[in-house]
Amino acid sequence: MSIEWNALDRQAPIPYVRDKAKKAFEVPTVKFQFAREQTKTVTKETQDDQGVPTGIVVEKSTYIKDCKATLKTFAHSSDGDGEHWLEALETVQRELEVEWIAASGAKANDATALFQAIDRVCLHSANAEWMDTIGRYDKKNQNKTAKTWEKFKLCITDFTTRVVFKPDAYDRQKSYLQERVKPYDLSAKEWSLRLETASRMMPWLMPSVAKLQKETVPTANWADLWVLGYLTEAEKRRILFTKMPPSWHRTVQLTD
Repeated sequence: MSIEWNALDRQAPIPYVRDKAKKAFEVPTVKFQFAREQTKTVTKETQDDQGVPTGIVVEKSTYIKDCKATLKTFAHSSDGDGEHWLEALETVQRELEVEWIAASGAKANDATALFQAIDRVCLHSANAEWMDTIGRYDKKNQNKTAKTWEKFKLCITDFTTRVVFKPDAYDRQKSYLQERVKPYDLSAKEWSLRLETASRMMPWLMPSVAKLQKETVPTANWADLWVLGYLTEAEKRRILFTKMPPSWHRTVQLTD
């Protein structure tokens, strides 16, 4: 990977060529223990007084299971760049998929487990900033202190676009992808994979529903964030084909 970083690379929230020091840094992990509600289904055969089968009955019951997950941490130190935060978020979303889906079903749904997970993920100064982010929300919404999905998503958005990045991170990222040519020392395959990574992480940079609606469709809402927030396939193809060097295009034409 290139060791030369130009001004455009340094300004990009997620650059094409990741800083070697940041890429090589092994992010510490932490064990997170939480309770997950499980459903047990039992199918029983029913019989009459003579013991003749008359049908089946399905009985469902719930119980609480103790679960553990391994999460990536974020300490907001010089060793951890913004991409490490996005990787930590993706890990929480993946490891607590059941809780994430259940919470995101409605604004008022309980997101306590997700709040607890982020509290474990954020270390040192990052944890203080996360607590401050929750405090900022509580101050603005004094009647909404419950740990709901609505509160969680707004706190995550505020923390991501104010503390880790900046409010204009999405615009800077999109502009960077549209303007930056392929780094000379990245193969086409490496560059394509890196573009996929940047696209996958872009929804996290959306600062508000209004911004999401502006970038996608007027009827978009937070439920559409991880569907509409990505670059479209057409956009990714356009970036790949228009930003490749002339020699690559000549090679493609010769092999067609």
